[in-house]
Amino acid sequence: MLAITFVSSIGTGVVTNGVFFLTKSGFGFSDLDNYWLALALGVTYILAARFSHAAVEFLNRRGLSTRGVMLWTLSLMGALGVLPLIATRLGPSGSWLVWAMVVLYSPLTGVLWPVVESFLSGARQGEELRKAAGIWNATWSGAIIVSYFGMSGLVEKWPSLVVLALGVMHVVTVLWVLKLPREPGAHAPEHHEPHPPIYATLLTTFRTLLPTGYIMLSAMSPYLPGAMQRMGVGATAAVQLAASWLVARAITFWLMGRAQSWHGKWWPAVVGATLVFTGFGVTVVTPGFLKGTAGVAVQVAGLVVFGVGMAIVYSGAVYYALEVGRAEVEAGGTHESLVGVGYTIGPLCPLMAELARQRGWLGEQNFEVAVFGAAGAVSLAMAAVVARQVIRHTATR
Repeated sequence: MLAITFVSSIGTGVVTNGVFFLTKSGFGFSDLDNYWLALALGVTYILAARFSHAAVEFLNRRGLSTRGVMLWTLSLMGALGVLPLIATRLGPSGSWLVWAMVVLYSPLTGVLWPVVESFLSGARQGEELRKAAGIWNATWSGAIIVSYFGMSGLVEKWPSLVVLALGVMHVVTVLWVLKLPREPGAHAPEHHEPHPPIYATLLTTFRTLLPTGYIMLSAMSPYLPGAMQRMGVGATAAVQLAASWLVARAITFWLMGRAQSWHGKWWPAVVGATLVFTGFGVTVVTPGFLKGTAGVAVQVAGLVVFGVGMAIVYSGAVYYALEVGRAEVEAGGTHESLVGVGYTIGPLCPLMAELARQRGWLGEQNFEVAVFGAAGAVSLAMAAVVARQVIRHTATR
């Protein structure tokens, strides 16, 4: 499962996080094009994740195992890798194939990861589940770092080869999928370790924070290539610098996986949310106030803070989802659909700001502040919901 996760995450990291660098440098997409593309990615992802459980059950009733669903999903994801290469051959008229690749690839990932999570948590619970989830988080987040640095040298001249390579990787993982059992392991009821009641409350809290973090991430991802370009950073260096938040997230995932003291505690929700909001604000607002080396250094610091916060929030969300929701694909589907909510709402913030700027309603110098303000308003509203839950819980105790 870890091998499948690592290789598959290299592919999904390129498409869901790094594609905006590829489209801007290799296919001539404007900032506005990237914002629309990010929105399309979010909408298709959330729909697939939301209905992944129903889709798997439908296919199971027709004789296809859960392992078979994973096989077909990975094969289709691999086949889509050829579309950008065809787009390059066609020239400007082939840019629609890049859109097609993202719009079709995104929902397939929305099906893949709930299934992967069901195999991960099957027949595991308690300490064993915590360790498995921690190692799994470090695995997929580490793979995305590899994808960023791997594509950084190709982003300007051969962007289509990056996507073709990830397609080949998806096909290779099929060999490992064949070694899995037909269905995820089931939890035997008599062996269940009862989780404390607070776990259900914390699950609700982290399920509020998770889309909040991804709102900021998906607002930031299509924004970063243009922001770094305006700060004088080249395309190759921009990809590498943008990976700083991924490195911080992977290290924090590893630490969260090894630690036990945060289980059943409220502080990860408060600290994680604070770091996400602070890191996002510094990253987005900096280009409007600082330029040159100082501006880049401050922006990278913001990315690192953001990465640590995202790891804390995601670790809490996936741990409580798997512990309370057990090994069901539905539990993973709910978790991934919440990620999709963030992927969908987030791009609307820079998209609306860019449309306002093009129509003259927003001054050039106010663009970054508008993006931060829009994402911040949504995030603060969701943070207020979490704060209310914290106050209610502590008052009850």
